[in-house]
Amino acid sequence: MTFPAVPTGDTGASARRDIELTPNWSPLECRIAPALCAEFMWMFRQAGVEHYKHRETRRYLLLGQGGACVVRTEKGFEEVDFEEEWQRVSGRRTGEENGHHE
Repeated sequence: MTFPAVPTGDTGASARRDIELTPNWSPLECRIAPALCAEFMWMFRQAGVEHYKHRETRRYLLLGQGGACVVRTEKGFEEVDFEEEWQRVSGRRTGEENGHHE
């Protein structure tokens, strides 16, 4: 899945222009159990990517509309393995607490 490049150095008005503020929980709900979704705060959407912040670790989990997990790089958003990113963000594996939807 390809995501549009997002300038990483620009923090002015042009960088904020494409930020959307209507919450969308669907990508997160399709990846983890509803009880685990409560561990996150929806922050914003940018370039079609939902930004969820973990309440305890304060780390971001970035998901595309179809649930693809991405990270921000110098070239824009790049798709990564959900399991690895979940572990980095939450501090545990998806199998713990029956949190993973098959």
